[in-house]
Amino acid sequence: MWMRCAVGQTWSRGTCAGVPAALTWAAAVDAAQAINKRGNFFFSDWRIPQVPELAGIAERQCKNPRINLTVFPATPSAAFWTATSRPSKAVEDSAYVLGFGADGVKYASKLETHDVRLVRTTP
Repeated sequence: MWMRCAVGQTWSRGTCAGVPAALTWAAAVDAAQAINKRGNFFFSDWRIPQVPELAGIAERQCKNPRINLTVFPATPSAAFWTATSRPSKAVEDSAYVLGFGADGVKYASKLETHDVRLVRTTP
């Protein structure tokens, strides 16, 4: 089950309003925990998706953004964090991001800021 709006946006009048919050990876994890603690999205088990999960909502036939805007309105073409870390010998850790534009999947320093869409596993 997916949140229709990215973190930082709100559902208003049948669409996602506002601008997604550009967060570091750690801030994205904290945001998911805060949303779960508040419980204002009906469930308390929202999380950052793994790469295959986020890639599963990408739509190849759609262009810029590569996502169904009827289901996920106002989604930018920007990169979204995944929970999939990338092993690195660098000082800072990396994780994979998926862009709904032409970029596809790449890795980024966890200190960079990117958008976040949360998911939960339904029984």
